[in-house]
Amino acid sequence: MERLNDLSEVLNDDEDFGLLNQIKESSGALSDHIAESAESIDTETVKFFYEKALTVSYELETELVVLGDLEIISPASIVPLLNELLAVQDLLKKQL
Repeated sequence: MERLNDLSEVLNDDEDFGLLNQIKESSGALSDHIAESAESIDTETVKFFYEKALTVSYELETELVVLGDLEIISPASIVPLLNELLAVQDLLKKQL
C-alpha cells in the first residue's frame, strides 16, 4: 500500500471532503490490524484482526472510488491503487 503515501502529495489537507485524512486513517488502521494479527498466537484473535483489516479495506476502497468519482484524482490513477487493495482483500479473505 506504499502508493497510498503518494496521495498525500496530490491531495491538500484542506480538500473539501477530508478524504486525505480519511485515507490516512484507513490505511493506517489496515496496517495496524494486520500487524496485530501477526503478533497474536491465538487463532480466534488472528481471525478477529483479519476481519477488522478486511472491514477497513472496504472503507479504503470506497474512499478511493470517491476520489475518482469526484475527479479529485484521475480515475486512471486510482486503478492501480484499487488493484493493489483488491489483492490485499483477497489475501485477507483466504485467511478467514
